[in-house]
Amino acid sequence: MILDDIKSALDTLAADEEAPFTGGVFYGICTKPALDEWNYFVFNRSPIHTSNDSRYTETFQVHVVHENYIAEDYVYTVIEALKEAVPGLSVNGDIEYSYTVKNETQLVVEIATIPFKKARKVNVG
Repeated sequence: MILDDIKSALDTLAADEEAPFTGGVFYGICTKPALDEWNYFVFNRSPIHTSNDSRYTETFQVHVVHENYIAEDYVYTVIEALKEAVPGLSVNGDIEYSYTVKNETQLVVEIATIPFKKARKVNVG
């Protein structure tokens, strides 16, 4: 299943000692009420597009969340890991950055949103 494969790839990245994302991996939204460090991944589904009765394009997003800033070129590491984990997965548009402030601090948090897509042929009754 695509979501399981995405989660598995992100879990592997989160455990990497060279770029530890100690907050872990979440689906949809971060559900941990109090994280010491805001260094984690969130992934979610996006719209499913159809071109005819049996061809669909499923879309997903991966959000790389990191205190201060995400290491330069790290988004490419994420892209390669996911493309390896999910054959046929590709980037679907621009990678966007957004920023927030960690609760009750003045610490900036950078968020990179990477859109992905995967074409599927499904026979629907």
